[in-house]
Amino acid sequence: MVASGRGGWEVSGETYQWQFDQAKRGRGILLFDDGWHKLSTAIWLFGPIREVRAWIGSTQIMEGIEIDAPSTVVWEHANGIRGVWDITFAVDMYLRSDYYTNDERWEVTGRRGFARVNRCTGRGIQQPSLETYVDGEMRSFHALDDDWASSFRDSGRHWLRWLHTGEGPLLWGAHEAVQVLRGALAAYESSANGGVGVDPRSLAE
Repeated sequence: MVASGRGGWEVSGETYQWQFDQAKRGRGILLFDDGWHKLSTAIWLFGPIREVRAWIGSTQIMEGIEIDAPSTVVWEHANGIRGVWDITFAVDMYLRSDYYTNDERWEVTGRRGFARVNRCTGRGIQQPSLETYVDGEMRSFHALDDDWASSFRDSGRHWLRWLHTGEGPLLWGAHEAVQVLRGALAAYESSANGGVGVDPRSLAE
């Protein structure tokens, strides 16, 4: 994930103020706030996390305001799958985006190939949003509804449909939210102690 300082929609300083206040208490915009979505995706894909190691950096953008990057978080799921998340803040980089200026990429590698999501919020890499490589064949998916706003629309509709009819599973609840919170807090604890491994399950509820 590369957060940039130029491009995207206009966001007033007052809108960011609560995040800056939270960052002063050690809960950064990139790892804790935006990172909630990244850790949620990892847990959704691969299940509970049993160990986290992290090195959380800091970049000052103006007096009294710092961004929690460069940072690196490494974790292991209970099933042995491992993840690595690199966070960079490129303050002078221009990124084309209708939303926040984040260049986000996911790659999941399996035994026979990999799947790669090339973008999410911004349009950093001008390639199809999803590519897969299996048994020597690369496939690109060009016709997906990959606009970031569509996820909010579809998720909102699903939530309302579930409230009215009970149709379809709710894939996220309080238990999963606690797992994400513990993962983020474990990253901060690990970083504070020099990158030692922390078991998120050992953290108090």
